[in-house]
Amino acid sequence: MQTDADYEMVMNALFEQAGRYMSRLGETFTSYAYIRQAARDQQWAYIHLLHHHVAEKDPFAAATYAIETQLKTLAPNFGYVAAEELTLDTDMFGKLQKVMLYRRVSDVVSANSPKNAPDS
Repeated sequence: MQTDADYEMVMNALFEQAGRYMSRLGETFTSYAYIRQAARDQQWAYIHLLHHHVAEKDPFAAATYAIETQLKTLAPNFGYVAAEELTLDTDMFGKLQKVMLYRRVSDVVSANSPKNAPDS
């Protein structure tokens, strides 16, 4: 991958089905679970992302960081928020790592927010 347009195309491919992936992953999921899902479904894009970062000391860590950064930005658009605490999940090599946990925001919470409360 040589150009910014190529990089953008690859990242778009890894997130074009983000809503479907998150729904499939359930009420809670980790950033690594998302990465595994996207990498399985969009193998070509994940390979190109790794190739983009091949000159870095740890291409897998750099690719993971790129996906995690985008995920943190996009998850709220699909009703998920990052939890304050980290959790453990396995990386692509089976090693346990501390990663971001995402939780679905309930529609009930939104309906009961102070701005929607009845006037007293």
